[in-house]
Amino acid sequence: IIEGIRAKVSVQALYCDRWNSAMLVQKLRGRGVKADTVKLEYDDFEMFKRLLYAGNIQLPKNDRLLSELKSLQQITKERIDHPEGGHNDMAVTVVMGVKMLAKASSADGGLGLLAEGEFVGDNLQGVMDEGSDYVPETTPGIMIDGFQL
Repeated sequence: IIEGIRAKVSVQALYCDRWNSAMLVQKLRGRGVKADTVKLEYDDFEMFKRLLYAGNIQLPKNDRLLSELKSLQQITKERIDHPEGGHNDMAVTVVMGVKMLAKASSADGGLGLLAEGEFVGDNLQGVMDEGSDYVPETTPGIMIDGFQL
């Protein structure tokens, strides 16, 4: 699948979460792809939440993604995860994408990605339940400060 995508678009790098991805990363590196694992920290979820609340992120209308984001829980002081029996693959992918874009943003002098925002609730669910302002039906992907992801 990844090779098929690479045949059609330029892939600068591929990032995976740390769960069961070591072999994939090794294979991709062997094929000349810049690949690495990324650990998501509590602060990454907080940054995502801040950017979402500030209106800097528009999420695609995808019921599975929205369900996963709404179900995220703070498990420990430093760990955000899905509830028992739940899933978070899509949510983790989105948060990881935002993290890597923010990292690239700060490395190239900044694209203004880390705009200040004020938290309006204790979790993402409050924002998602109050309306669909952050989930435009016509947006095919994730927009972050004018950049399509």
